Amino acid sequence: MGFHISKCAANGTRIALADVELSPRPVDVEYPTESLGTLREVPDGTPVQQYPAWDGRVRHWVWRGYPGWMFKYQELWTALEPLLSRSRADLAASPYVYLKDDVTGQLQYLLSDHGTATGTQSGTTLQDSSKTWGTNAWATGLVELLDGTGAGQVRAVSSNTDKVLTVPAWDTSPVAASTTYGVRLWVADWLKCRVVACTRKVASGGGYVRYEETRLSFVIEDSRWNAVG
Repeated sequence: MGFHISKCAANGTRIALADVELSPRPVDVEYPTESLGTLREVPDGTPVQQYPAWDGRVRHWVWRGYPGWMFKYQELWTALEPLLSRSRADLAASPYVYLKDDVTGQLQYLLSDHGTATGTQSGTTLQDSSKTWGTNAWATGLVELLDGTGAGQVRAVSSNTDKVLTVPAWDTSPVAASTTYGVRLWVADWLKCRVVACTRKVASGGGYVRYEETRLSFVIEDSRWNAVG
């Protein structure tokens, strides 16, 4: 687990060969704490959260207090500075980069799927023969029975095959062709971003240069993120 950076190809995909885990890690992150969107009331008084189509808020990874002679810090700056969107555009490269934070749990997007139970069900599974899920792709996610037999139950997914979710025992087992379900999982993965600033403040003291603060500032421009508000 860590903070990761990568480059973006002209077609918008991540260049896996450019993947780097940052060392040292940021000592702090500055992410928005308020909810995105505006809370409004419809005529009957029901509150509704309205979400914009795009999250334009700037986020920051921050490093503090590294001495100028520290070799790892110099490597860090060499990795960060070329991510700046303006610099990449000057090189006729994609202005986007890919970033991943799987430490704080605050840069996650939502994966979801739904369907109808099929075939033989059991007290600890839900089967859908129409699916081709990856093995354990939904592990640690949540499955909810939405309609039909067993509706209203929510369980954590302990494991899955390509067509079967395994969960702690249902109170009432789903029934084929009757029970509909939804499954969801928050994922800390690579997000397409635009780096809007890369800065460092220099302070002197004790006879050597010290980098008081280094800051990578970015905006998320990934449809998977913005699709959930």
